[in-house]
Amino acid sequence: MKEVAGPHELFLLSQCDDNPLSSVASKIQVDFRGEITPENDGAIEQEFMKKDHYFYRMHYDPKSEKFTDTSCKEAVEKNLKDKFKLIEPDKEAAEKNSKDEFKLIEPECGNNERFEGFHLNGVDYFLLDFVYIFPDERKPYQIGHIKKISLNEDELVVLVDLYKRYDRFHKHYFEEFQDGQNHRARDNRRLYKAGRTKSIWAHSIDGKCYVQHRQDIENLERYKDQPDRFWADLQVDEMVDPHGEIRPRDLVPLDTLEYSKRTEKQLKAELKQIEAFRKNGKKLRGMDIFSGVGGLSMGMHMSGAVETPWAIERDTLACLTYKKNFSNTKVFNVDANILLDRAIQREKGEELDPLYDSQGELVLDLPRPGEVDFIYGGKFLLSPPCQGFSIANRFQKADDIKNSLIVLYLSFLDFYQPKYFLLENVRGILQHRVGFKNCKS
Repeated sequence: MKEVAGPHELFLLSQCDDNPLSSVASKIQVDFRGEITPENDGAIEQEFMKKDHYFYRMHYDPKSEKFTDTSCKEAVEKNLKDKFKLIEPDKEAAEKNSKDEFKLIEPECGNNERFEGFHLNGVDYFLLDFVYIFPDERKPYQIGHIKKISLNEDELVVLVDLYKRYDRFHKHYFEEFQDGQNHRARDNRRLYKAGRTKSIWAHSIDGKCYVQHRQDIENLERYKDQPDRFWADLQVDEMVDPHGEIRPRDLVPLDTLEYSKRTEKQLKAELKQIEAFRKNGKKLRGMDIFSGVGGLSMGMHMSGAVETPWAIERDTLACLTYKKNFSNTKVFNVDANILLDRAIQREKGEELDPLYDSQGELVLDLPRPGEVDFIYGGKFLLSPPCQGFSIANRFQKADDIKNSLIVLYLSFLDFYQPKYFLLENVRGILQHRVGFKNCKS
């Protein structure tokens, strides 16, 4: 793992293995060590340089491909060994909290349903809304169409029609390759009505999505550009057992789809507002620092709210690719430190010598303060590199040159004072020590 670990650091796995006795070479000592801080870094490093002495801090889950801190696990194991006392829960408080978690919405006039909707976690859900449902396993969300809302004692129960992804009928890309088949076109926004209903607890719902019949969509590609949008035009044949194995030939055309009138009204108002902004709204003028080939700039462009007149990228090949993608953007193939220094000198009224980029072309000046509304950085997931700040990095270097790029990014913000900026990094940046080992944070 290179920088993120040392030769005497191990990590936990939640699995066991059987090995022959002859494979055991010797006995070693393995200890748990919590967070490594500037205060204990040197002592721990010396302690675990001893032969046959190892330590661990993290637990690795192969399924989620994540490292997690094992300090919580150690605390639980310690508590199991200690004496403990069971405390009976406050029944009245529990009942009150349960009732406060959701709020039922009464029906409008002319609606025979007992409840037309409910409010949960800041979202209003109505009959005929489409919702995301937490899956039972590590799979994509299930999608349900709300058909009925009822109370079971103090718990809210929602009856939904299930919809499944049409992509499930396609073979995996690798299987197609092995079989010598051409890759089929995928559309992960396409659904089909599964012919099954399911009663779920309201707390298993994790937000709304929007599903429309294909015949109700004027421009499918534009429709799919919007978040949480799906479409359907097929359903499982009524003559087929929906609980059995479903094949493409078991699907028949879906006649129509019912939509929530309230949600449809809200959706039309939102779309109208977005269209008005796209036609009349003034876009933010952005600068992409560490732009790479322009992935983040493309996202900003697709939002319809931001244009990117300026981009800075030191890597020549990435810069050339960016220019191919965004012909109207002024791309600076120069070290960002040099560009910012020149911009500051220009504001002071100093004369500047000509500057040439890595391709030998004359570099034009950066914009002036007040001309940039939005600053963001794209090459490193919206930020400067995170390796030097990550808590998973066993051997952090306070003087790592990569860590200085965040200071450069902040210097751009200080100079331009934009209306908005975007910066993302790992949590460890908040505790990172500045300077060399003998310097104080």
